[in-house]
Amino acid sequence: MNTLHRVLQKATHSLLVNWVSIGINIPSVFASTLPIISLNRILTQVTYSPPNVGAPGSPQDPSSPGKGGRPGCPENARLVSFSPVTNWGETVSDRPIFLLYSSVGSSSAEFSLWDEKSLEKLYSFPMAIDPKPGLFKFRLPDDAPQLEIDRLYRWQFHVSCTSLNQEQGFNVDGVIVRRSNPELQAKIESATPEERVDLYAENGFWFDTLDELVKLRCAAPDNDELAADCVSLLEQPMVQLYEFVEEPL
Repeated sequence: MNTLHRVLQKATHSLLVNWVSIGINIPSVFASTLPIISLNRILTQVTYSPPNVGAPGSPQDPSSPGKGGRPGCPENARLVSFSPVTNWGETVSDRPIFLLYSSVGSSSAEFSLWDEKSLEKLYSFPMAIDPKPGLFKFRLPDDAPQLEIDRLYRWQFHVSCTSLNQEQGFNVDGVIVRRSNPELQAKIESATPEERVDLYAENGFWFDTLDELVKLRCAAPDNDELAADCVSLLEQPMVQLYEFVEEPL
């Protein structure tokens, strides 16, 4: 679906929502032209309710975009983590997924994990990524320490611009904390995949919301309802990843 189509679709959805909210019947002329998306689903798209806490660091490399190039790096290179603007994310998983965008043009990357309080480095993992601009995802590997409940961790991704100088590149980082929520987990066990997205989002579990949504999108990349869910999540006031709504998850 091209950009113009998405803009027109979103505008039509907004108009319909306004009509419904004030009790106006939807004209029948729209019946044959609307995308096949449930109106109930439009009215209940993903709503992320983040914890009222933030952390230092940056989900985008401070030098990108438009703040000057770096020796050995593409002029418009950038590295962006799909994280809340608070730079704080919570999860119920001991091995969460991370989603990032890179246009650095390199296949050399590294993930690192620290204890946020002691600053002890707990784990590092060099990896190869696609050098083409686009999204890549990373799940905490089996050989990494499991995230402990209520322990604060600092994560970081580094993507090198050149194999000759691994330190020359881009960094993003943030804080992640694993929580225990038995009541939520009981609901999750009996929920559909779509319901799990909503439950995690409403309870402020960013990494799990993203994980469930990515799995759904991978299984049904042409599903317009899931595409609308992705847009609604990325455009949340506490997320603000507007420029990536067209990126295929």
